[in-house]
Amino acid sequence: MTVSPCRSNLFVERKDLYHFLLSVQEKCLQNNGKQIVSITQEIDLVDPLLVLDKLTQANEINFYFEDKAKGEAIAAIDSVAKLQIDGADRFAQAEYFIKSCLKNIINFGNANQPFSGPHFFSYFSFFDKNAQVDYPFPSATIFLPRWQVAVKNQRCILVTNIIINEDANIQRLLENVQNKLEFIQSLEYYSANIDCFPANLYKKSVTNAAQFKRSVVSVLEKIRSSHLSKIVLADILDVKSSNHFDLVKSLNNLRQNHPNCYIFSTSNGKGQNFIGASPERLISINNQQLITDALAGSAPRR
Repeated sequence: MTVSPCRSNLFVERKDLYHFLLSVQEKCLQNNGKQIVSITQEIDLVDPLLVLDKLTQANEINFYFEDKAKGEAIAAIDSVAKLQIDGADRFAQAEYFIKSCLKNIINFGNANQPFSGPHFFSYFSFFDKNAQVDYPFPSATIFLPRWQVAVKNQRCILVTNIIINEDANIQRLLENVQNKLEFIQSLEYYSANIDCFPANLYKKSVTNAAQFKRSVVSVLEKIRSSHLSKIVLADILDVKSSNHFDLVKSLNNLRQNHPNCYIFSTSNGKGQNFIGASPERLISINNQQLITDALAGSAPRR
């Protein structure tokens, strides 16, 4: 991956970016290939959840993560490269996919800021293949977003990833990037208070209540007899609302009600999202140091 230096105000000097993209296109013409250009720009502070709300289309893949306690949030919208797979080798395939993409990415802008440069967003299921035939999420999803907005330490970073090939209209691509930047910056003039999702909810237990009670009694007996010291029993609850589900308002509910949790949302690119608020972080990697938290495991349903 190569890096090009850039002035502090990227789009004031549009000419720099224009000539840079033209030079990338020249190489694409020579090599008969394509290149991903990752453009980093520090912008005025804006709420990434608000960006997710205004930019996301129903059938585009997206991702959201927020750690309110640390003042961190990131929204990733649409994709320029994506892999969705099942199978036992999904981690190896994900690694190969990311490394292959990285070989074909050129950075433009300040890559030293937090969340600057290209980021791949990945999510995996516990099992390599879903038991339900019509389950809406694959076992592995990895994508490089078209638009990425992140906040850390009261600084806001916009990363735009675009594909350049011999047929690309550089002027039109640049105008699109400029227009999107201006639109995102205009969001600071909107009310940052996103409405909460109405709580008119109807709950229904999926599991048999009597059977679940028997399981609890059985587990308590095993703990008392010292056969087990700890076990986690999970119940399933279907929740329905009389109102249309709203992703952003629901995420806003979670971050307001659970400020000490990690708020997350992943999508399958077909209008369906998996969202939640977890007090536990599975893994963190920083400066080649890996930190993990203990999590309750999951066993296949029988």
